[in-house]
Amino acid sequence: MSIPTTNLVVLQQTLKDATSAIIKDRPTPGVIVDRKLGEGGYNELSGWDDSTTFKSFALRLPKPDTLLPHQSLNEVASISLISARCPNIPVPKTYAFSADGPNPLIAQEYIDGEALNTIWIRYTDTEKHSAALKIAEIIVDMAETRFSAIGGFASPTSDTLGPTVEGSKFFKGRGKFHSNRCYPIGPYETTY
Repeated sequence: MSIPTTNLVVLQQTLKDATSAIIKDRPTPGVIVDRKLGEGGYNELSGWDDSTTFKSFALRLPKPDTLLPHQSLNEVASISLISARCPNIPVPKTYAFSADGPNPLIAQEYIDGEALNTIWIRYTDTEKHSAALKIAEIIVDMAETRFSAIGGFASPTSDTLGPTVEGSKFFKGRGKFHSNRCYPIGPYETTY
């Protein structure tokens, strides 16, 4: 997929922010944005390459009209937590993120592959069984992860819990009311 011209200016500035966060003090690499990887309900996803390290990255750009309070931070913290607590679950490494400002972003390791739902019909029964067992192991590992309260994650470097980030509460402009001023948004100590 090609990248629409209207998004290139924002993408280039966001990419500049991401590369400076990733490379820190070394010279700016020869960055090539060469593909739009996809688009979902919350993000646009572009692929980019650093020609000096020959690494590929995925740049997730949250859509402004769907970005929920604390959502990007919760996403990065969730990935970090899963990586630390459940090392057998494959998750992309997060290199840089910005939850604030005009161009929020998440720059991650690019993992090439096909989505399971696109290759499932080509699998043999043995391969399907193996994939189903792996998914079951992941679900069990995640279900066994315990926390002191219910809420979103507030930090990618600790288990600190913060407000919830439930998308169902935000549709049709309701996101502006997601605040303790309007109703309790967590974290919650109990379910009652």
